[in-house]
Amino acid sequence: MRGITTGGRLFYLLYDVLGCRALPSPPFKLEGLLIIKDFSKKKRLFTHAALAVIVLLSAWSCSKPFTQVHISAREDYRFGVSDALLKGQSVAILTATGSELGVEHRKLLGDILEDVLSSEREDIPVTPYWESLSIINEAGLVKDYADMLDDYNKTGVLGKAGLQTLGKAIGVKNFIQPRLVAYKQLRSKRFGALGLSLINTHETIVKVFVEIWNAESGRLLWIGVSEINIASERYSSKPIAFEKAARLAVVDLIKKMP
Repeated sequence: MRGITTGGRLFYLLYDVLGCRALPSPPFKLEGLLIIKDFSKKKRLFTHAALAVIVLLSAWSCSKPFTQVHISAREDYRFGVSDALLKGQSVAILTATGSELGVEHRKLLGDILEDVLSSEREDIPVTPYWESLSIINEAGLVKDYADMLDDYNKTGVLGKAGLQTLGKAIGVKNFIQPRLVAYKQLRSKRFGALGLSLINTHETIVKVFVEIWNAESGRLLWIGVSEINIASERYSSKPIAFEKAARLAVVDLIKKMP
């Protein structure tokens, strides 16, 4: 096989060993090449080639996965033109909506928002998410809270009376209302052999919608949207966790907040 690259030799070996049935015609001329007629020799050579492929895949599995991240964050609405609209004003985070998606992911979104706000916007005092829920329960306002969110799901508006009641109970000036618009995990096979899926691409898509409402006036102050698409490809790759994707989306969104 003089004059043919190593990859070409491997292709030809597989072509010859498999009897030209499993592979398309090789992309090089076969004239003058030695046809391996001894089946035992074919078997040994094929075994060596297969082992080489396994070693290469194993080495790849120990390397870092190839990952692509695309984030799109934007401000959809702002009341007024001030760049310090929320500076120094305390906020509490309401339970994330998104009726079609799991409640556990929506709770996690509240945790992530609180954590990112505390680290990225130290100028905005944040009441911990779970503390807000505890205060609402202790004050006997669970029904008021549920009714307000139910009305919001129907109308897209947080009622002024509910905002004022909850704002006084928790002691904050503004409320953040997150919505988990989309969360998808996709998996596709990029390379397989002998019925096995050796290289997979895992893709996670998260879209977050955030509104900020004033607790006293009932005015909508700000709206932001962030969408992230993460794709990871490697040997035996695992799905990308919701927390990782959602955190990256929220970080970019908080940077847009005035």
